[in-house]
Amino acid sequence: MTATPKATDAITSRMTKSISSKRDENPAYYDSFSKRIKEALELYKEKVISEAEYLAKMRTIMEDYHAGKSTISYPERIKSNVHAQAFYGVITAILDDEIDINENIDIISDVSLEVTSIIQKHDTVDWQTNKEIHNKIAQDIDDMFYRLEKENGFVIDFDTNGILPPFISLYLHFIRITHTLQHFLFLFFINNLLGV
Repeated sequence: MTATPKATDAITSRMTKSISSKRDENPAYYDSFSKRIKEALELYKEKVISEAEYLAKMRTIMEDYHAGKSTISYPERIKSNVHAQAFYGVITAILDDEIDINENIDIISDVSLEVTSIIQKHDTVDWQTNKEIHNKIAQDIDDMFYRLEKENGFVIDFDTNGILPPFISLYLHFIRITHTLQHFLFLFFINNLLGV
């Protein structure tokens, strides 16, 4: 098969658009794919790889993307918690300029778990639209970061209200997926029960 610039550009364009639209759900996860795309493009531009090799790399990245295979590895503490993994991605993106991520993996893992717990604690019927609950979540997250600053000696300079929207939209995304799955499983159970 002969590689064509149009085929490679089409793959790159579709993936880049999809990654951009989903990035807020888990920045670290989606950034790992963006990085791989940029690296492949740079190799091609520098003529380190041929057009055919570039197309092959882009197809591999696309297959990994569709299969959910990422180069990102999560700390052991959050490997079984998809919510904490997503918050880990948001938190590392936020704290990247504030602290050395690699030296503070355990702290960031704990923060991811604690943010998950904070949001779940406030998960009531109308929490998605209730500004009072949003304020409570923001206060709890702010208190958590204040405590972490005192315990660990680093200063995090950011506005909690600025990070709240990604946390809320991310959690809303998980709630929608969970409700869809619950609905599907309920219908599946009822259909099997009724023999439909």
